[in-house]
Amino acid sequence: MKMLNVCHLAGISCRLGRTIKWDQSSESIVGDELAKSMMARPYRKGYEIEM
Repeated sequence: MKMLNVCHLAGISCRLGRTIKWDQSSESIVGDELAKSMMARPYRKGYEIEM
């Protein structure tokens, strides 16, 4: 697991006030759509990252 993911997961868990389940193989939150939606957000115009 990437170290930054641990920080994001801890922050999401604290904001929601509950534990969350993490699937390491798919690197996604399982069974909690609200928590899953908090893993990423749209970039502001002009600050997009091209991949």
